[in-house]
Amino acid sequence: MWKPREYQDQNREESGVSHPPALFAICDGMGGAQQGEVASRLAVSWLHQCRADFLECDRPDRQGIHALLRLNRKLVRTCREQGVQMGSTVAALAVCRDTVYAFGLGDSRVYLLDSDGLSQLTQDHTLAAEAERLGLTGGKPLPAGSPLSHQLTQYLGMDALDFDPSPCCCDLPLQPGQRFLLCSDGLSGYLDSGQMARLLGMGHPFESAHALVAAALEQGAADNITALVLKIQ
Repeated sequence: MWKPREYQDQNREESGVSHPPALFAICDGMGGAQQGEVASRLAVSWLHQCRADFLECDRPDRQGIHALLRLNRKLVRTCREQGVQMGSTVAALAVCRDTVYAFGLGDSRVYLLDSDGLSQLTQDHTLAAEAERLGLTGGKPLPAGSPLSHQLTQYLGMDALDFDPSPCCCDLPLQPGQRFLLCSDGLSGYLDSGQMARLLGMGHPFESAHALVAAALEQGAADNITALVLKIQ
């Protein structure tokens, strides 16, 4: 995890090797600096506790979505008990046998880089994305700086009566050479697809993640930045 200079005491740079089955996730908290950090830490901790729902079942897609819905209700109860307002986005990748499952809620994203280029596997839950999906923008994406791009419609901790969020999920075959990027909007909001593809494809995954974050900071990123790069051997 990398954050802007004023948060450098909390920076972490990590790398390692994992073998399937494995669950990877990043969470970007909301509710102010303090409450946002609490929400994201709780979300990551709870995801770790329920990782079997994503990895040790016949339908990781269905069970993973159910697990995220339970986490949402758990965070809602915590907020009510503590009298606070906080929430978190989530982008997760479950590697099960020969299949990869990507999950998303909020505006954190999962990307794939392969021989066909760069593609976004998750969909954004923002007012801007909803407007585009409903055809209200004339078939054109809204400018990156649009206020609608930062207004979430769904996230972990969403307290709406009789309404659960709808996490997105997609699956694809596991292939050698694939690279995946899990990132917060502090990264995706400042790099275009060409920059992202070039940096995601370079060198060791650790070097790639570092280069992506450095490029976003050079573009003026002021939000917290989280980037996780995975390479399939």
